[in-house]
Amino acid sequence: MKIYIDILLVTNAIMTLIMLEAAGRICHKVISPLRLLTACSVGGLSSLVMAIDSRGYFTAVLIVVIKLVSAVFSVLIAFGCKDPWQLLRYFIIYCAVDAV
Repeated sequence: MKIYIDILLVTNAIMTLIMLEAAGRICHKVISPLRLLTACSVGGLSSLVMAIDSRGYFTAVLIVVIKLVSAVFSVLIAFGCKDPWQLLRYFIIYCAVDAV
């Protein structure tokens, strides 16, 4: 099976863009284009974790942790949260949008 890296990065960056925009509209928060571009880049780059061989339990857990950290980092970049409760609120809304 062939996976084209450029398509993988662009597709995941666009999906992150859509989810961040939806979360921003739910929260009534306007995200600046520079913050959005940076957060989408982090979301796209986090898709490279898929290339890690996850045959063991430890590596599978590590992949999940890396994806969660990159999602938190994307939300932090996009919304510019100043306190942990605000970050948690935006992250929960982002995860809900992702689940939908």
